Amino acid sequence: MSEEFTLPFSRRELLNYTLTILRKYNITPRKRLSQHFVIDPLMIKKFLEYARPLRDKVVLEVGAGIGTITRYLALEAKKVIAVEIDGRLVRVLRNELSNYDNIEIVRQDILKYNLKNVDIVISNTPYHISTPLLFKLSEITFKRAVLMFQSDLVKRLIANPGSPDYGRLTLTVNMLYKIEVKESYSPRSFYPPPEVPSTMVILEPKELSDDDKRRFTMLSDLTRYLFSQRNKLAYKPLRSYLEQKNIEFLFHQIYQEKEYILRKRVRDLDIDEILEIIDLLLPYLG
Repeated sequence: MSEEFTLPFSRRELLNYTLTILRKYNITPRKRLSQHFVIDPLMIKKFLEYARPLRDKVVLEVGAGIGTITRYLALEAKKVIAVEIDGRLVRVLRNELSNYDNIEIVRQDILKYNLKNVDIVISNTPYHISTPLLFKLSEITFKRAVLMFQSDLVKRLIANPGSPDYGRLTLTVNMLYKIEVKESYSPRSFYPPPEVPSTMVILEPKELSDDDKRRFTMLSDLTRYLFSQRNKLAYKPLRSYLEQKNIEFLFHQIYQEKEYILRKRVRDLDIDEILEIIDLLLPYLG
């Protein structure tokens, strides 16, 4: 396929194609698997645009569904690894994409799939695995991920300290990735339509040193505890956390050095302030 992407379908034609495939294989979309198939050709265009350049690239597609996006990836990429958990849809993929010799179809739960290296990750993400997928991807080496999430989740990823959406997820994901928010889409861009709007994001992994990885592990642990008491002054849950870890003797030292941080409410702490605390804890818990 050339760089100039020509939309092959209108939304109506893409919806009709989707319904034809579902009827052909006697498939009813499963709500528990968050099955909402793309019927917006502009969305396909954006997936490809943000994934490019694809030539000579290995692409992982999470939740390949009926292959709506898969076939266009295969026209440009060196290889597409299409992962799908639903055996009914795997049958569709194997039958409908049999003419493509650069598509590897894998029936697997992506959260249990042992894959180490790809170039690009694409996903019209099944929304029930959105958060665990963000952390699963940290186990894979890749250059860029183009992902569709529910808009409410995206708000949490980019929230500012003090806002209702700000929390542990914001901090941990932003330590792992650079996040770029792109277009939002109404429920009518999918069949069947989900109950909420969706937003496309681009993730680029940050390079973490061994020390950074230890800091991330502690960030995940400490923020789980702190944000369970998000409205308290930070020194209170921190003191309890240190007691649980049997290093309560550190509290007065940390308080003296970081009082300006610990007198803030947990919800107002930014990532740099929390990492300042973590750096004092690492010699004892690292």
